[in-house]
Amino acid sequence: MEKELLRKEYVFDEPNGRGNNKDGVDRWIQMLEKHLKSNNPYICSITQNVELLKRISPNFTIFKSEKSFFLVAFNALTININDDKNYLILSHEYGHALHNILLKDSMPDNYDKIIENAKEHCKDPEVNQRFSKLVRVICNREDSKDMVGRDPFSDIISAIYQASGFNTKDGDIMLPAYHNTKDYMDDQNNIDYKKVFREHIADFFALEANNCTEEISMLRDFFGEEFVNTLDYQFIKMNEVINVTKNYYSNNKAENTEETKFAI
Repeated sequence: MEKELLRKEYVFDEPNGRGNNKDGVDRWIQMLEKHLKSNNPYICSITQNVELLKRISPNFTIFKSEKSFFLVAFNALTININDDKNYLILSHEYGHALHNILLKDSMPDNYDKIIENAKEHCKDPEVNQRFSKLVRVICNREDSKDMVGRDPFSDIISAIYQASGFNTKDGDIMLPAYHNTKDYMDDQNNIDYKKVFREHIADFFALEANNCTEEISMLRDFFGEEFVNTLDYQFIKMNEVINVTKNYYSNNKAENTEETKFAI
């Protein structure tokens, strides 16, 4: 990862007299430096070769903003430079960008079945007891405030059940981070599993990139190996796209060098 090259490629003067986006790009680079320390080797590799994103998607752009989010229509990552220092929100939005750029917004086959299997796994009495106890903890913001990966973990649960919270015998409890049920529905009010997957891959990227190992272990416990392994495999696929691109430009560079020598 070459920081000065990234600044050269991404810093520009924003419209409407807002100055340039250097602070946003610097914030992105700071997040990437943390991602280089991820325990996931594929995320490390993607980050090490982040310069290739411009080769794959030349119009990928970064703006500074009051909120971090990925604008699909503009292929733009907007960055709140005052965001929390653990980079989880920005990592989530950057995960959306990578999913869009490297995997073309694709979804694994039979993802609806994978989600149903995850729910069935969680119905096991012992598993469900642990899950219910943990949900009560994370829904109490004070009790769970020190849980580093709480919000992406919570959002993954929200997407699995397409819910913002749960009904309990003691009353309704709300997840600390969630999307509303309608966010996961299509025009016929059926579950749109591509929308579910989009949030899952972005949330899971945030957990993996920032080494939230406890939360990942709990996802395996509550929802099973198939669910977690399916998400994990997406980073292998992303890295394959990076490697193909890297090899393509390396080979072209070598061929051009040989042609230049021949011409001289």
